[in-house]
Amino acid sequence: GVDVDPPSVASARRNLEMNPLPPGARVEMFEGPEDFADCPGFAGGMASEHGPFDIVVANILRRPLVELAPALAAAARPGALLAMTGVRSDMGDFKILQEAYGSAFEDLREVLLEDNWLLVEGRRRQE
Repeated sequence: GVDVDPPSVASARRNLEMNPLPPGARVEMFEGPEDFADCPGFAGGMASEHGPFDIVVANILRRPLVELAPALAAAARPGALLAMTGVRSDMGDFKILQEAYGSAFEDLREVLLEDNWLLVEGRRRQE
């Protein structure tokens, strides 16, 4: 997992300690760059060094998700699951994310959450 907020990374590590993974599963925590302009390069480097990943999860707003689409696609192995939150149904976010992610991910669907928030799910296309 990656977060730019050190307390969030520490909290995720504590949660991982309290909820052990099944045999063979692996999770690593990293602090990402605070400046968003550095995020696409950081994500690409993570994918090159540690990926590709079986699951890619992002909880940020629509605009950064659109900008990170190529990096997140590169981070996901073929068949990997994608889950994105931090986006809204009342702002047309799903359609915009479909356009940004549709070439790399299939079966994109939206799941309506509380107060017009969305979960957007998909699967990395097989290459």
